[in-house]
Amino acid sequence: ARILADYVAGGTTATEFDYLDGLTSTAVGINDTQTLANKTLASTTSFPVGHILQVVTRQDLFDYSGLTRNNTSWGDIEAYTNAITVQKGNKVLFLLQGCKYYTTGTTGHNGNLRAYATDGTNSAAGNAGIQQNQNFSLPSNRLWGATSSGILTTASGTGTVGVTFSIQGKTDASGTINFGDTNDDNNGAYILWEVQA
Repeated sequence: ARILADYVAGGTTATEFDYLDGLTSTAVGINDTQTLANKTLASTTSFPVGHILQVVTRQDLFDYSGLTRNNTSWGDIEAYTNAITVQKGNKVLFLLQGCKYYTTGTTGHNGNLRAYATDGTNSAAGNAGIQQNQNFSLPSNRLWGATSSGILTTASGTGTVGVTFSIQGKTDASGTINFGDTNDDNNGAYILWEVQA
C-alpha cells in the first residue's frame, strides 16, 4: 500500500484520493471545495463571521391590549422572554416593524417607542420613534406604525443564552403612550437574526 508521503511526492488520481477523504471529486487537493450531499454538520462546525445562523419571526403582535405608559424613563410596554436562544458571544440583529401606538395628553408632550433586546448581561436599544399627542379635532385617534432596529452582542462564554425582546416606551411628563391596534390587518411583527460573531 502507498503511504501518504507517496501521494504528496508523486501525485495521484482523483479516484485514489477518494479512498482517503471519502468524497468523490474530479480533483482533490488541500484548497479544493467539496460538496457534501445528505450530510449533517457537527455542532462544532465554525461558520464565517457575519453568517446568519437562524431567524425567528413573530407576527400579529399588537392586538389591542389596553397597555399604556406614562413615564419619563424608558421601560417595557410588552416583553417576549427567550424570544430567541443563541450561542453565547454571537450577535442578535433585531427589527420591530409596524408597532402601532398613539400619544395622548397635554399639547406638545411626546411619546417615544423603541425596540430593545437583552441577554440578562448585555443589552441594546434600537432607534426611537417619536410622536406628539394627537390633535383632538380629529374624529378619532390615529395610530402610528413605528419601526426600530438594533444589534445586541451577547455576553461571551460557552453554551447558549436566551434573549428577551421587548417594546419600550417613554413620554414627556404629561404624555401617555397608548399601545396596540384593534384592526387585525394592521398589526406589527418582529424579526430576530442570530449572527455569527
